[in-house]
Amino acid sequence: MAAPLLDALPLASARRILDAGSGTGAFLPDFRRAAPDAVVIALDRAEGMLRARSVAEVPAAVMDLQALGIVSGVFDVAALIFTVFHLPDPVTGLAELRRVLRPGGVLGITTWGNDPGQPGMAFWTHELDRLAAPPDPRDASVNQRDLMDTPDKLAALVSRAGFTAAHIWSVQCTHRWTVDQLMANQVSCGAPMRRLEQMPSEVQRACEARVRRALETLTDDELVYQPEVLFCVCRS
Repeated sequence: MAAPLLDALPLASARRILDAGSGTGAFLPDFRRAAPDAVVIALDRAEGMLRARSVAEVPAAVMDLQALGIVSGVFDVAALIFTVFHLPDPVTGLAELRRVLRPGGVLGITTWGNDPGQPGMAFWTHELDRLAAPPDPRDASVNQRDLMDTPDKLAALVSRAGFTAAHIWSVQCTHRWTVDQLMANQVSCGAPMRRLEQMPSEVQRACEARVRRALETLTDDELVYQPEVLFCVCRS
């Protein structure tokens, strides 16, 4: 879903690229292909995710994007791919990225616009509530989607952080899930996983089995996921 952003960034001419909030580095191979002579750096707060990154030879550092331990003005391009809404203070994080970009450097952002949610999430909520699973323990401050889920909101954020010449556009994406894919995704990340892992293993297994049976009732059309993705390219 991030391909339109990568195509819009000046990667071929970049000497230093920052993948901010890189996670497991899903997009590191794309950066390397687009800019084979550039230095690419991966940053994330989660050390375990960086250790599992897809391109191990890319230098990586555990770092809070709201307080970067990097000197100013060193990167030509930075990218925040489905990360900015996890920052408790998005403006502070964006301002830090502007600081470490050289004058005229480019920041690329992807975030969610109108998101109907993955198919089957209501099944998880019903089953987990029925089993009296504890609530999602995630701190609400790391889910700031409502601050940036329209082009106007996103434009206001990057402007407050000091960026200029923001080009923002949206794409309606389509992904057709299978039941196996949905189950694998929903038990490995997100609210269902966080609630499940607070219960005994035998209860987890029973809950997963009931949800799978419910997911298997969905039609092919009901397994289609169509979120809106917002893209932003702006200059420091």
